[in-house]
Amino acid sequence: EEVKDTTDHKEEEYEEEESDDGVECNRQRFNWEETFQKIVQFKKKNNNRFPTESRGMLVYNTQKAKLIRWIDRQRYEYAALKRGDNTSRMTSEKIEKLKSIGFIFDVHKHGWNTYCKDLRSFIKKWGHSRVPVGYGPNPKLSRWVDNQRHQYNRFMRGDGKDKNGKNCLMTPERIKKLKKIGFVFDVYSDNWKRRLE
Repeated sequence: EEVKDTTDHKEEEYEEEESDDGVECNRQRFNWEETFQKIVQFKKKNNNRFPTESRGMLVYNTQKAKLIRWIDRQRYEYAALKRGDNTSRMTSEKIEKLKSIGFIFDVHKHGWNTYCKDLRSFIKKWGHSRVPVGYGPNPKLSRWVDNQRHQYNRFMRGDGKDKNGKNCLMTPERIKKLKKIGFVFDVYSDNWKRRLE
């Protein structure tokens, strides 16, 4: 009687095993280059965008879900490499290939820079950094601006944590960038000065 393979073959997982001579062999259950090419094809079909998961969307075994998990894995491996983790499977060749298609390794940094660029445009157009709630071209910009002020105040107090123990996200580099574009950290003092003028 024939025995069927009932193993759960997840495409994005890695499996490691020791060979008889003690040399570690890495077996990948998916081909990195093949998945990379699937990402390239996805971008061509989707207005040069990477696959992303919609908020609250639960996707498991769809091709898009597998690509999203692969992208997350590349970011994880890149971060591990940057931390000096010698178990990272990220290589300079992979980094260059990913960069060639506009891959974003640090989505938080990229998001911050995108908002900063939007704020710079707002300041250039309106002459101030007091973004109104629901600002048309970018409705989330005012919340981001408020958060920068909040993070700045925490940074200046030197506590570095909020009441929930989360780290302060403001850095000297970010402060410098914001000051350079004309961002006002203390709107109350700025409003007072404007009234006196």
